[in-house]
Amino acid sequence: MLINGNHNNQTVKLLKDTSQILFAGILGTLYIVVDQAFSSKISSDYFRADSFIAYYPMVFAFIAKVIGHSSVILIRKEPGSSLPYMVGGLSLSIISSSLFLLLIASTSSYFFHISSISHILGVSEFFLIQGIAGVFFCSSHVMRYMLIAKEKMPYILKVEILGNSFNFLGNFLFLYLLDNEAHAFIGFAITTLIVQTSTFLIYKRKLGVSILNKFLFKKAKSFLRRSKKIVTGDSIYMLLVTLSPLFFALIIQEKTTSSIVIAFNTGVTIYTFFSRPFISILLSGVSFISSNKEISIDDKLKVINKLSFFLLGVVLFLMVIFGYYVIVEMFNVKEYFWVTLIVIGLIFPLSLSVSSVCIIRISENNLTMAFSELVATYIIGMPIIYFFSNNENFIAIFIIGYFIPFLVNHIFYIWYSKDKKYKKAMLKFSSSS
Repeated sequence: MLINGNHNNQTVKLLKDTSQILFAGILGTLYIVVDQAFSSKISSDYFRADSFIAYYPMVFAFIAKVIGHSSVILIRKEPGSSLPYMVGGLSLSIISSSLFLLLIASTSSYFFHISSISHILGVSEFFLIQGIAGVFFCSSHVMRYMLIAKEKMPYILKVEILGNSFNFLGNFLFLYLLDNEAHAFIGFAITTLIVQTSTFLIYKRKLGVSILNKFLFKKAKSFLRRSKKIVTGDSIYMLLVTLSPLFFALIIQEKTTSSIVIAFNTGVTIYTFFSRPFISILLSGVSFISSNKEISIDDKLKVINKLSFFLLGVVLFLMVIFGYYVIVEMFNVKEYFWVTLIVIGLIFPLSLSVSSVCIIRISENNLTMAFSELVATYIIGMPIIYFFSNNENFIAIFIIGYFIPFLVNHIFYIWYSKDKKYKKAMLKFSSSS
């Protein structure tokens, strides 16, 4: 009875943690979705420009995920040292995101050229303002993970709801009050900057951390030294995952038409939104697996799988009811509708491998996932699309070079996590946690 009671309590806790992280993640992703939806109302050119520039916030989010996930693990393992970890993680996020901002600013003209958006008025200003906002977004994202570790989810939800409301209102006002398209487009970026700066200051005050002192680099270095193994594996894996949609978009831009690129980028945006529930399970699942030795790992994985399949059903229901309206009416993607659906279809293999990825991540073997991603996506998938795709056969080649490698990659995660030697190592980990 005690074991069953503990099992039920842990299941309820997993559901609670996942749902709270899920709502916060969805609200965080809505910024990009709303910006692109408003950009599509200006013109297809501005929508295409925004859909390309939106890949940079994804890189800022990648930096935040690497540092944020490491912070959560360290804070929960060593709660007595949480303040140094928070200061160190936040310092590292500011330094890393600022360096990335300098990199993208110095290469912006080349990026505009290869993505064919340099002729659009207001793009350079939009790009620069979004980059500055990205630094605050990255640091706010890291602090959100820290607040999750400190179990401050209700506070996060309030802040994110207010931020999204202001973002929607600001974009609406700029779109309908300004006659100049370029000025309205720049206004969207200004709204984002105001929201992200405000969120950064609010989260920083809530955590009570001070970073503007002479120990900035020292704290960042100390945090990096302590979390070196986690950060290294996460950095390589998430960098590959984050950059792959951008590289695919650039390949498609060169080999096909702008309509296909818009359809692909729209699919990436919607997929990013719908993948948030499963990312939330990954974050809460790590704590769930490492807690309560009385429940076996197999039972914990069954709970995670059931929750993942349930969320997959919710996503499918929403797509059946609202999918056509969102893709065609909201994003105005009528041509190459199937390209968008194929990208969204990546949710299927993602949902199947959630528990497997939890195991791999908690044992700090992200380098294995990085190698698998490198082979499936970069060595196999991208060359197939680059050398064999054209306007006539694009759908077939896109499935072969994009969807199937992603599917095989996640099947590998499932196989790898079920290996007997690996399972034995995880049992040892569970007994010592």
